[in-house]
Amino acid sequence: MCGRRWRRRRTSTTPVLFCTVTALGLVRLVMQPKVMGDAALTAAGASALFDQFVQQPGVSYAQPSSEEGDVFHSFMRKADLSPRLCADVHLAALAITNQWRLVSFDRDFQLFPGLNLLQLR
Repeated sequence: MCGRRWRRRRTSTTPVLFCTVTALGLVRLVMQPKVMGDAALTAAGASALFDQFVQQPGVSYAQPSSEEGDVFHSFMRKADLSPRLCADVHLAALAITNQWRLVSFDRDFQLFPGLNLLQLR
């Protein structure tokens, strides 16, 4: 499924959750002139944008739990992972622990057994 089709099919009852990693990703990208051109935001503007996102109905900030830490460390110990996958391990562990669906274009998430993944094209 492509990203546009998923966004059209998403209903207002389908929650969207940010965590530290995804919040940092959003803030970092909207501050990048290479991504945003003249619309690139300052740090203060990016922070305000993130605040606006999480104040929308159905959007919130997910807090990690101790169980998430356990799943994270079990993935880190089972495989010889590339350093570039550490954030993916965190996101997968957060989704698995809370029984959430992770929606991503990133094919690396297929590495994590037990992850409810919607792989976008």
